[in-house]
Amino acid sequence: MRGRTERRGAALIVAAVLMTGCAASGGSNDEISSTTERTTPTTSTSTSTTSTTASTTTSTTTTTSTVPPTTAPPTTTQPPRPAYGSPCTLGSYADCIDPDGDGQGTYLQWGAGCMAELAPTLGPGICTDLDGDGRAGYPDSG
Repeated sequence: MRGRTERRGAALIVAAVLMTGCAASGGSNDEISSTTERTTPTTSTSTSTTSTTASTTTSTTTTTSTVPPTTAPPTTTQPPRPAYGSPCTLGSYADCIDPDGDGQGTYLQWGAGCMAELAPTLGPGICTDLDGDGRAGYPDSG
């Protein structure tokens, strides 16, 4: 008799569990739904290998520069000054003037000063070396 009692008790427990499940889901006794979830435990093993490599880097930098030989800068020397009263190239010296207006320069002492001070009012002819002493103007007006 004991086997029957155990079977009835087990049936009552199953019925109670089913009834509780239906009441919790808000359904009637006619609706019985059963959901079985199976959870399988998963074990994940991650293996990390760290490798350390010691490295020595040697860097050698060689800088080669070529320095050009030192040369003196070009000198801009003027030719030796002509003697006063001598012909000259216009523009080569400030005192190389063209008081005659013929395009021929004459190197005269105080030539530039005469052209700047006297020529504007008296004309460039006043700066000609009239007495031949190498000075601009007559009679040595400078």
